Amino acid sequence: MSLDIMLDLETLGQAAGCVILSIGAIVFDAEAAEVHARSGWHLVVNRSSCESVGLTIDHRTRDWWHDQPVEAKCLLAETESYETSVSIHSALHSFTKWFGYQSEAFNIAQDDVRIWSYGSTFDIPILESAYKACLMQIPWNYRNALCFRTLRRIGPAVETKHKGIKHNALYDAINQANEAVAILRAMKESK
Repeated sequence: MSLDIMLDLETLGQAAGCVILSIGAIVFDAEAAEVHARSGWHLVVNRSSCESVGLTIDHRTRDWWHDQPVEAKCLLAETESYETSVSIHSALHSFTKWFGYQSEAFNIAQDDVRIWSYGSTFDIPILESAYKACLMQIPWNYRNALCFRTLRRIGPAVETKHKGIKHNALYDAINQANEAVAILRAMKESK
């Protein structure tokens, strides 16, 4: 058994060091090709708390958010208030705790947990830079950061239906994990 976590971020930028709006993650098992649906984790991050640690806003990305459907655009308002969001420090502490809990629950050493994201240059590096800005350690071993986009390109094409709200970090993580599992299952069956 393996322990894999699909990560998705919603941000106000496209590079490490940008403001994080929300973090979503779900557990899946790449070897067994299954998603652990009840393992999802999601938090909305307070925008000003990100800026207070030096994370920045890309104005083109902010403008892009204003052109999104209302369900996705609501996230911007949620990041403005501590009633609907948490500080970046609290979000990272909570994610670290959740990550460790998953490791214990599945009896997998935390250093062996694999973390995936859609692209090797987006979610994981952005989250790593937030940990660095907050003077915190990342909970995963850097050797276990994997790219779902690469899997998508080298694996067989599979049909999956997007469920939930697009540009919601948890729904996007769930959809990406479901697609990764479908690709891995198809690869296993073709052997």
